[in-house]
Amino acid sequence: MKQPLRYFSMGLLAASVVLIIIFIVISNMGSDKNKMTTDEMIDALTDDGYRVLTDSDYMTLALSGEQNDEEEDAKEENDEENKDDAAEENEESDEEASEDDSDSEEDSDEQTKKTEYTINIKENMLAPEISKVLKENKIINDADKFTKYLEDEGFSQYIQLGKHEVNNEMSERELAKALTNK
Repeated sequence: MKQPLRYFSMGLLAASVVLIIIFIVISNMGSDKNKMTTDEMIDALTDDGYRVLTDSDYMTLALSGEQNDEEEDAKEENDEENKDDAAEENEESDEEASEDDSDSEEDSDEQTKKTEYTINIKENMLAPEISKVLKENKIINDADKFTKYLEDEGFSQYIQLGKHEVNNEMSERELAKALTNK
């Protein structure tokens, strides 16, 4: 009984030594790949089609993006003010040109005219993007306000994909329900 037990022990010892040697060899081979310098990593990433930015480049890019957003918002506000001023001037000139009340009634009818739109919500469209589309199609007046409403009231996470019929006479709640099918 002693001899078979000795052979079994020697077999276990030999297998352990072989496994230790394999583990050491494999771990040394993998460590060469992990010991890349920063320049080598940058080169490898650029070869794969990625762009590498330093912290200062990233901050410059992020700040310029925020400034562009602020400039666009300012331009939109100026455009809206210019449109309002132009509309007021047009109304004044219309009133001066004709003394009929029917002309001014037609202008007010056009301004309060019901605007209908079918919005097609696609995959990965978020509430701000939806609000922007609604504003561009004159369904809502303030995209940021509507986005905030969707998020505050919990509608933004339930927006459904597909086509939704909306109009400018709907309240924020009615619009939100139309987009979420609630």
